[in-house]
Amino acid sequence: MNLHVYYGFTKLKPSITKPELVAVFENERHNGAKNDLYISRLMITVHSRFQTEGEAIDASVSSRMFTKYSQFIDERPWKGDFEKLLQMNFEADSNNVSLEERNIIREKLREEYYRYFKRKPLQQLQLEL
Repeated sequence: MNLHVYYGFTKLKPSITKPELVAVFENERHNGAKNDLYISRLMITVHSRFQTEGEAIDASVSSRMFTKYSQFIDERPWKGDFEKLLQMNFEADSNNVSLEERNIIREKLREEYYRYFKRKPLQQLQLEL
């Protein structure tokens, strides 16, 4: 069974005001159109891929249609440092996703974050002694 993993951001609306990085794993794929509709309502999808065999094992023992992993960007431990959050996401996928695809995911998330939330990258300061 080809189960998807979706990467993106929650859609901002009056009830959701905090930017959040989201990864959603499908656990079942009864009706692909309904699953895709649900995902489109939940989030701005930046990238999707098929789950690996190791990831799909977790889906077989789940009682829900989706498993959502998310991190608020402006809260601890990230405090608005989106680059650190991207690095954590990059490392979290290292056991199941190739280096090339992880780089693609990271770049797509970076581009969409700065475009959608209209933020500018943090400038890194270096102190020379």
